[in-house]
Amino acid sequence: MTKDGVRDKIARTVVADERDESSEGMVLAKKHNVSKAPFFVVEDGSKVSVYEVYFTLKKEVLGEQTSSASKSEEIARDFLKM
Repeated sequence: MTKDGVRDKIARTVVADERDESSEGMVLAKKHNVSKAPFFVVEDGSKVSVYEVYFTLKKEVLGEQTSSASKSEEIARDFLKM
């Protein structure tokens, strides 16, 4: 996100500590039925959207296109986490 220049568009970052079910990130993950990190919660008024793939967030919310290399890198990272 820093490399893409979108870090300043992120309101805040929380940590999901798997050792602590009460950590803010774990509570958010459970609330939104998300099983892997990172994920992004976007609140727009009363509408809440959850994105599990960074380049989708970047394209749909931040209005920026991602390169094929970035998409491939993101897919590879997700694959390696499995």
